[in-house]
Amino acid sequence: MRPLFLLVVLVISIAFGAVTVFAARFYRSRQVLFGAMWYGRGQAALAAGDSRAAVQDFRNALYFSHDDPDYRLRLAEALVASHHIPEAQAYLITLWQDEPSNSTVNLQLARLAAQ
Repeated sequence: MRPLFLLVVLVISIAFGAVTVFAARFYRSRQVLFGAMWYGRGQAALAAGDSRAAVQDFRNALYFSHDDPDYRLRLAEALVASHHIPEAQAYLITLWQDEPSNSTVNLQLARLAAQ
């Protein structure tokens, strides 16, 4: 009787583990999807010249994908376009610290310094 009980507990544990892994992967894929959606909206808003909407859209994108350096760079560019210079500079310096050889970040920092 005891080996049967242990087998049932093992099967149930494996099933719960599989469900947990599936749920975590599904959640992460939804986060990536939402981040990409907001990033696309921010790109469109920035291209249309609406930097204020672009800032909010890029912030939303970063909420879902906070480690993406492209999202942070585009947010910094939108902040510059909407004249939030200190905040843009903070994002750019953080990006520079992560990757000092990034030419786009260096160019943006140089442009801010020239202003």
